[in-house]
Amino acid sequence: MIRSLSSGSLSGKGIWDRRKTLMWWSIGMALYVVLNVAFFPSLQEETFSDVFESVPEAMLAAFGIQDIAALSTGVGYVNSQLYDGFGTILVAAWAVAIGATTLASEEDSKTMDMLMSLPLSRPRVVLEKWIAMVVLMIALCGVIFVALLASNPIWELDLSLGGMAWVNVGLALLSVMFGTLALAVSAVTGKKGLAIGVSGGLMALFFLLYGLGSVVDILESVRGVSPFYWYLNSVPLAGTVSWLGLGGMAVVSAMLLLVAVWGFNRRDVGV
Repeated sequence: MIRSLSSGSLSGKGIWDRRKTLMWWSIGMALYVVLNVAFFPSLQEETFSDVFESVPEAMLAAFGIQDIAALSTGVGYVNSQLYDGFGTILVAAWAVAIGATTLASEEDSKTMDMLMSLPLSRPRVVLEKWIAMVVLMIALCGVIFVALLASNPIWELDLSLGGMAWVNVGLALLSVMFGTLALAVSAVTGKKGLAIGVSGGLMALFFLLYGLGSVVDILESVRGVSPFYWYLNSVPLAGTVSWLGLGGMAVVSAMLLLVAVWGFNRRDVGV
């Protein structure tokens, strides 16, 4: 095993080890996209208004629905069902799971000594593990893009190619950012449970802040600190891209990666 890893790529092995998980996540997310958008042609603005008339605005916002009238358009509907809603949370949650376990699993399975015996520095190990996570998230977001691209003409969503591309670029960046946060916590502490808890908790907090900040006055002034705001407020699905938001997620990911490298480099991993 040591010989095969030495001659190959640690990141490549990380991708290969999760190939089946990627396949099932891809199938699941593709079905999630198709099943959600398939309802669009049968729903009209009046129907949405009637359904949500008695639902408080704050509750709708918490579930990613901020403009009922916009649901009658392809952009508004897909945004609320996939990107402003739980679709984004699902993708980011897998990134968190990867980031939290990619180093900690080596310690749990007692293979860390084998990993550390390779002619690779600790920073290189962290970087390779991180690259594997990035490739997996790009692949999953690529599948979502293809599923949406195929669904667009079938259900007359009237989405632009650029909008579909950029919203999934943003999804990949957002997911990598939270995954890198989990990696950093895991690298510093060696505890995957804590990494999942911290990253998942912050993700839920920022998601609620983004949603509720649109209807709760006291939260509106701090809504801009949420990465979901950086990603979604410009409505990238409509083709309007926030370069500042995308750049912000990339910069935060880079900073968290440095923390992961520092933490893993200084910690006693019990080898």
